[in-house]
Amino acid sequence: MKKLIFSLSFMLVTQALFSQQYYPMADPCDPDKVFEKLPSAAYDNNCVFKLNITSQPFKFFPKEIFRYPNLKELSLQNTNINSIPVDIYLLGDIEVLDLSNNNLTTLPNTIGEMKKLRKLILRNNKLNTLPQAISNCSNLEEIDITGNPINFLPVEINSLQALNKFHFSGNQVKDPKMMMQLVRQIKNLTHLDLSGCNLNFVPS
Repeated sequence: MKKLIFSLSFMLVTQALFSQQYYPMADPCDPDKVFEKLPSAAYDNNCVFKLNITSQPFKFFPKEIFRYPNLKELSLQNTNINSIPVDIYLLGDIEVLDLSNNNLTTLPNTIGEMKKLRKLILRNNKLNTLPQAISNCSNLEEIDITGNPINFLPVEINSLQALNKFHFSGNQVKDPKMMMQLVRQIKNLTHLDLSGCNLNFVPS
């Protein structure tokens, strides 16, 4: 009887070891998972790293997004939002922010407190300028403001040392020469798009 009990115990322990070897417990957080809608309340908010929400008529910036403290990439395209809350800086880990194809007319100054921001994409909104505070985004590498009625940019933008891509096509430039003087001072640009800006001269 003792031998039988020993044999059964040995088999159970061996099976458990092999189960752990071939079927390890999966990490509940997948940093590459992209959510295309707001996760359910049952989901671990700490495991939401990427949100890519398109063509959902929010009108207002979804407050639920502030539940995700580890969010690194946020895309809200074609969602009809018309403003960004001043609390946007609380999403301090965001590296990529894409708010294209909305109805934004301004950006809050607090966007300058998003120190990890690398890409800011604002295509096809209703912006006529960018806030001076954007110069505080020291890691910003790319700005895309294509298709906005922008007619003025703050000179502080030339202090963005990491900026190397600037998409400005299809904007309303009132003073092309001043604009070019500003762009020249952005020292590390490798990609500049000014197409469709009604430039009537070729800069020297």
